[in-house]
Amino acid sequence: MAPPTPGELLATYGPRTPEQLAVLLGFRIERREHPPVLPGITVSSEYQPERTILLYTDTLHQLSTTRGDPFPRLEQWHIAHELYHGLSEASGVSSWRVRETEADLWADELLTLAPIDAG
Repeated sequence: MAPPTPGELLATYGPRTPEQLAVLLGFRIERREHPPVLPGITVSSEYQPERTILLYTDTLHQLSTTRGDPFPRLEQWHIAHELYHGLSEASGVSSWRVRETEADLWADELLTLAPIDAG
């Protein structure tokens, strides 16, 4: 069973940011300053099997500056990306590296449809 599409989520829950959707779906969002040290790998965010999305703010601020992407948008994109992994896992689909491209595309679609500043 595949996870719901971004359009299906927004049709069900209304216009919400990825963070608002994640919380409504029972995920926790944790912001940490520094990612784990992994030689040769930069970690911006990750999904933990206990329905937790971790965001590493130092790395995200660096990416925001380097890419010229507004920090709030980049942060929401990473939440959407990790939310896809969580929803995939809940649907019985492997959420490991094979799914990275799908998670990227899903996050792109959700940010196209969802407001970033839904009050």
